[in-house]
Amino acid sequence: MRLLKSSRWMKQGFHYDNIETDHVREGGWLKPETHYGDPASVMAPFFANRSCDPFLPRYDRCIVGTYNTYSVNVSESAHISKAIQFATDHNIRLTIRNTGHDYNGKSAGAGAIGIWTHCMKDIEIMDYESPYYVGKAMKIGAGVQGFEAYRAADAVGLSVLGGECPTVGLAGGYTQGGGHSALSSKYGLAADQALEWEAIDGTGKYHKASRSEKSDLFWALSGGGGGTYGVVVSLTVKAHEKIPVSGANVTFSNEGVSQDAYYEAVSAYHTTLPALVDAGVMSVWYFTNTSFTISPLTGPGVPAAELERLMSPFLNKVKQLGIRYNLVVRQFSSFLEQFTGMQAPIEVGILQFGGRLIPRRVVKESNDALTSVYRYINEHGGQFIGVGLNVSMAVAGNVYKLP
Repeated sequence: MRLLKSSRWMKQGFHYDNIETDHVREGGWLKPETHYGDPASVMAPFFANRSCDPFLPRYDRCIVGTYNTYSVNVSESAHISKAIQFATDHNIRLTIRNTGHDYNGKSAGAGAIGIWTHCMKDIEIMDYESPYYVGKAMKIGAGVQGFEAYRAADAVGLSVLGGECPTVGLAGGYTQGGGHSALSSKYGLAADQALEWEAIDGTGKYHKASRSEKSDLFWALSGGGGGTYGVVVSLTVKAHEKIPVSGANVTFSNEGVSQDAYYEAVSAYHTTLPALVDAGVMSVWYFTNTSFTISPLTGPGVPAAELERLMSPFLNKVKQLGIRYNLVVRQFSSFLEQFTGMQAPIEVGILQFGGRLIPRRVVKESNDALTSVYRYINEHGGQFIGVGLNVSMAVAGNVYKLP
């Protein structure tokens, strides 16, 4: 266990340093890896009040502010218990942090001690047996990130669920908040994969929780919100057999057509979503008032030809509207191969995200009104990012009862 002060990229004394500032800026301030290896930095600059942002003028402020003042680099559950006890004894604010991906700023805190779980990287593949699940599973430490879990699973012929950004940690706010994945329309949410949690509660006490042991804590952690019920030490999740996965990207713009025609094409895509997700496909798409991108569609167990067929009503409508589009459809041998080949790098610190859950019935019954709302948001400076998936009991199974 090591106690770390402030953040490694903040120059001692907070004096402006041209060389250091250029290094941070050119080294990729907008890349997640610049932040996730730091015990205090966050990827949502709004919650740091943009303090020490290297793109601001040199006379702008650079103070610790809302960044954790100290961080405890933990590597085992006893370290977490001691950190909690110290914070309790001295009435110090406490935060929990792995990567800094939390866009609600929960991993930052003025004057706080941060429990930094990032170095808890243990991964174990196992045969798991319980009244609720029999099969392959993966036990991951609280610091394991998506790309690490994907590679470990793929190496033994398996796949596990994680976020679209490969650097998101799996055991923290991702799974504890529900967790959507490119594989969700096939297997459900990340929380549906949870089999067992190890966690330290607010008094520093260790707990192991499953559906049959301390089930109240198990269900609280499985979607109840990151950091709300304790500090997670490890998470055991279902691991699925590796299967072929297809992928597709589509792009078009409003060039040469009216805005009405452009948004009619956008609307057409939303009418296609129910059929796509019901086939096991997950979609990520985003659009402004000038350009539309699907990046990507992910079809676990869906052949590339079938994926293209599912998209054909939408693409035919785009063509009918006189809009030129670019289409790429590919077949891959595994999820890891598809993820590596088709998921674009995701920059951080460029947007402040907010979210809404939009039910299927809105798309099916009120799609024109929904498109009008999207158009209004776009025309007033907003960008819409959509995630389309089916995580019903038909997909995830009834996780509350015995098989």
